Amino acid sequence: MATEAPSPEIMYETPADHVRLITMNRPETLNSLTPDGNSAMLNYVREFRDDDDAWVLILTGAGERSFSTGLDLRAQAGRDAQQGDPPPPPQVPNEGLHSYPSIEVFKPVIAAINGYAFGGGTETALWADIRIMSENAEMGLLEPRRGLLSISGTTRMSRAVPIGLAMEIIITGRRYKSEDCYRMGLVSQVVPFADLMKTAVDMAEEIVRECSPMATRIAKEHVTRTLNLPTREALQYQSMMSNRLRQLSPHDTVEGPRAFTEKRKPAWEGR
Repeated sequence: MATEAPSPEIMYETPADHVRLITMNRPETLNSLTPDGNSAMLNYVREFRDDDDAWVLILTGAGERSFSTGLDLRAQAGRDAQQGDPPPPPQVPNEGLHSYPSIEVFKPVIAAINGYAFGGGTETALWADIRIMSENAEMGLLEPRRGLLSISGTTRMSRAVPIGLAMEIIITGRRYKSEDCYRMGLVSQVVPFADLMKTAVDMAEEIVRECSPMATRIAKEHVTRTLNLPTREALQYQSMMSNRLRQLSPHDTVEGPRAFTEKRKPAWEGR
């Protein structure tokens, strides 16, 4: 009798036109990822980034208990034991989802947080632009309670919420329930678990349907590159980015006003 092939640790799917879905698929380990799983996820993020037909990305975890709890420390320890002494780090750091240099993806990313998001799971959620949380979910940077410092969580958290709230989250290492995360502005919506994926896909489809894909990319790039600039310099950069948008997307920058004038939905082409 043929044995069934195991499910991939990371799944990459197309739930709607121009929408891609990455699912961390190890529910038996609360969707903690092995080193190979981390590599696969980064490769799918690159595939999304480089695919002109992919306009919005959703991140989620398999099952009802966990979004992700980060790196599977047992799997990492086993790999380290097999490999012996680690090789010296490369002179130029490898691109990563969390580490420096962090991969740059100037397309909208939605995190559908379906359960526990601790450690690296919180970091993955913070990497997204929009976070939607199910009522049963929790988030937290637990590293101080393990004697560790998160890879990217302290940096991203201090930019995601007011600094006083960020420091509470970072220093206490507490777990926060969905209502706390919503109160702090860490997530934009809290919905029943049964509605989570529909809510995320509906939002992704709304972005695809209503917004020029190049306009959303340029807007995200502008925010990313100017977040810590003074207002005057940020406005100067925005003027330059507006002109750049017209050069990169001459069709859609004409199509949007035309569709509004003609009282119809725009037909975006991403060019």
